[in-house]
Parts: sequence; C-alpha cells; structure tokens
Amino acid sequence: MQRRLALWVLIAVSLTSFACKKAKPTPKATPDKVYPASELTIYVTDRFRSSGLEGTIIPDFSKKFNCKINLVLRGDTADLASSLNVPDSVGVDLVLGLTNSFAVSDSLLDWFEPYALNSATSLARDAKFDGSNRLIPYGYSYLSLVYDTRQLSSPPTSFGSMQDATYISQMAICDPNRSGLGRATLLWLRALFGERGHEVAWSSLRKNIGMAFASQEEAIAALKEGRYAMILAYNTLPAMFTEQDSETNYFKSQMLEEGSFRYIETAGIHKNRRNPEMAKLFIDHLLSPSSQKMMMYKLGLFPANSKTALPMSFSRVPVYSFSVDNRLTPEQISTGLGTWLGYWNNLFNLRYLD
Repeated sequence: MQRRLALWVLIAVSLTSFACKKAKPTPKATPDKVYPASELTIYVTDRFRSSGLEGTIIPDFSKKFNCKINLVLRGDTADLASSLNVPDSVGVDLVLGLTNSFAVSDSLLDWFEPYALNSATSLARDAKFDGSNRLIPYGYSYLSLVYDTRQLSSPPTSFGSMQDATYISQMAICDPNRSGLGRATLLWLRALFGERGHEVAWSSLRKNIGMAFASQEEAIAALKEGRYAMILAYNTLPAMFTEQDSETNYFKSQMLEEGSFRYIETAGIHKNRRNPEMAKLFIDHLLSPSSQKMMMYKLGLFPANSKTALPMSFSRVPVYSFSVDNRLTPEQISTGLGTWLGYWNNLFNLRYLD
C-alpha cells in the first residue's frame, strides 16, 4: 500500500513540474531588410534579353532590393564596348556582357572601378582574368569545335585535320569585329600559331568556313537548324542544349589537340555610377547560386562562382587546363589587333565603316 501511494505521489509531482514549466517562445522570423526605392542603369548586350537571362535575374533583384532597373540594350559586344566612350555613358551604373577577348587593354578597364567580392563568393580559378577586379566574371568556358553527330561521325581533332577538303563549307564561325566569341576565336588562332602562322591557318581553313556570323546567337541557331555541321564555340554548349531539351543530345564538343582558349563574360561597375552600393548588391546577386545556375541554362557557360551546383550534363564536361590565352599579353593584343582584324576582313571580304 505504501509503495502504491509513493508511486502516485511521484506521478503527481512529475505532472505538476511539467505543467509549471514555461513553454519556450517561438522565435520570431527576422524581417527582410527594407530598402528605400532606388534605380540602377545597366548597359547590356542584346543577348542578355534574347537568351532569357533578363527575365530570370532582374525581377528577383528588383523585388528584393526595391530597385527599378533601367536596362539599356547596346547591341553586340563591339557596340557595348564602344558605348563606354560616348557622353551618354555618364550615369550608367553597371555594364554586363563584356568578354575577356574585348577587355584586353587598360583603356577599356579604366572605365570601371574595382570591387572586392564578398566572402560568400568563391570564383573558379579559370574564370579569373582581371587581377584588379574591375571586371567581375559571371560565366566562362573553353573554346572547342562543337559539331552535329547527325552530320559528322568523325569530327576533326585538330586545326590541322580541320583543313581537310572533306569539310568544305561545313563550318560556321563568329565575326571577330562584332562578337565576343568571334574575337576570342581570332585571338585563339593568333596565340596558337604566331604572327605569321595564324594567317596561314585562316587561309587554310577558309574553304571549309561556310559563313561568318555577326553574332553567336545566329551561329548557334545555324548549327541547331542543321545548316552547318560544326562551329567554333565553347565546349559547354552541348550541355546547354541537353538541359534545354533532353532530346537535343546529338551535339558534341571536340577539344582540339593544339590547345584551347578561355571565353569569359563579365560585369563591371562603371566609374560614372550614381548608385554604387546598389551596383555592388547587383553583382553579389549575379554571383549568387540561384542566379549562377542560369548562366548554364541561358548562356551555356560554367558558373563563375565555384560553389554553384552543376546539373548532370555540365558536371560531365571536363575542366580543360590547356588554354593558350596566356601566350598573348595585353600589349601584344593592343598593338597587333588592327592588323589581325585587317587580314581576317580581307580574307572574308568584309568591309566596315568607321
């Protein structure tokens, strides 16, 4: 009896103790920071809109930071670069879409101010090219031969075999006067073959090049439509095709034996900016994992932020270390570019007005 009574007392004490304990208060959610209304003016290439990148990047930023984006389309890469030298560039906060192949001289880099990235961003080694941090990479890849396996079962494996008459008029390229990809291709051959050798290489390839397109969008469309069997482009392009449509799995990339060349797209804070703090927030947003994954789906580039998770098709693309862009100095490019473009224009019968 005493044992049973003691048990009931113990139960009663336990219940009373439990009832007297105060429930822990539910932690309150930390409200998002409220930003005052502001504006950013951003210069971009037409590709920023046509690729669909604008629709996946801009709305989220505008909503989160209460910022109106004034997006100014500046045509192709050459148009974007030349727009920095005109009076109406006063007031532009950011410039998106300049490539490393165009940003080869201090005269262009001088339009931008350095920005130290926040600790949440870890740039991939091969995405870096401007040690002064004036142009910040947001996507990159390596130049290669991209081909349609429905038309070519045995693609060229080198620039030497690419000259074979088997491939007459089967290749498309991009115009180095206008396109960042085309300019990278021009520098690629110059880096590989030297001052005289690159002219011989272009001359030998000429019969197999069916068209030089003003933009990479046009060249890529021609490849997808089957008008050309191959193009010189970045090796991540087939992965983008597969991500966009799983049935478009018949394009492959062939890395060439002589070596590759890096293709990098960048963002920069213009020195005439009016809203520097919001411009920095935009670059942080551009390099966040949610934005960086869009570089793969919309642009076909590796994300510059190495912390971004890769989908299966991109994770299978090998990281290629044998790139020859370091064979050319900015001084060599600034001095020789006019001559290299002149030879290319004569070979392809192109004339441009000043």
